[in-house]
Amino acid sequence: MTATGPVPYFAFGANVHPGWLRRRLPAAELLGAAFLPGHRLAFRKRGSDGAGRSDACPSDDPAARLPGALYRLEAGGLQRLGAAGAGYHLAEVEVEHAGRRVRAFTWRADPALIADGLLPWDWYLGLIGAGAECLALPADYRRWLATVPVAADPDARRAGVALAVIAAGCGPGGG
Repeated sequence: MTATGPVPYFAFGANVHPGWLRRRLPAAELLGAAFLPGHRLAFRKRGSDGAGRSDACPSDDPAARLPGALYRLEAGGLQRLGAAGAGYHLAEVEVEHAGRRVRAFTWRADPALIADGLLPWDWYLGLIGAGAECLALPADYRRWLATVPVAADPDARRAGVALAVIAAGCGPGGG
């Protein structure tokens, strides 16, 4: 698969929320919930602001399946996301979607930026949780998200943008 033309994209971090992704890519088409076998969500990628960002972490649990969203992006969409998400590299994965396996692109944390003990910003985790609600991802996953420790972002403007997206909901106006 090449990264030209319309491509499937698997989101597992803040981009799981349709409104957040569509801020950068208004034409992104949400195809629905998807799962990355053999992986779990971890906040182990150090963001440029020092907070923990999401990563698709390989799991030793044979039943592990990272919930997320599958989108169809127009040409150039992956490159625009890459420019916005410093510290990730593009990877091709196989996800489960609507009872079948689909090859898709996703973003993986650069190994040099992986660290233990990082906390995500409260708004960042809020976007992931709200996106999980939008997609009706598994209840146990949504309950787990509610237990993840967070830090309050001192940048009120940045937090405000995310909170506005969450408040707009998941419909046509908000995602």
